[in-house]
Amino acid sequence: MPALDRQPGRRQFSRGGFVFAIIRLGEGISATGSISEAAIDRAIVALSICSDKIRYRKARRLRLIATEACRAAANAESFRRGSRRRPASGSR
Repeated sequence: MPALDRQPGRRQFSRGGFVFAIIRLGEGISATGSISEAAIDRAIVALSICSDKIRYRKARRLRLIATEACRAAANAESFRRGSRRRPASGSR
């Protein structure tokens, strides 16, 4: 398991070019069955940051991990389609 760095006050861990962001995508899903708009917004911001890093480093091989929320939520397919097209609305 790689060593992770966490900067005080930040909600992400990093190791070299890797970023591990805590976005709480599944927050509230057990109550509603859907991914919330707030969680989607956080995910889009995190995906935008990752996309920038992938382009900057010209990565050719990636290991991507999705939470159960990306598969089980009632609006999971909509989230996956939208995350490919939607620009990040939050700040970095």
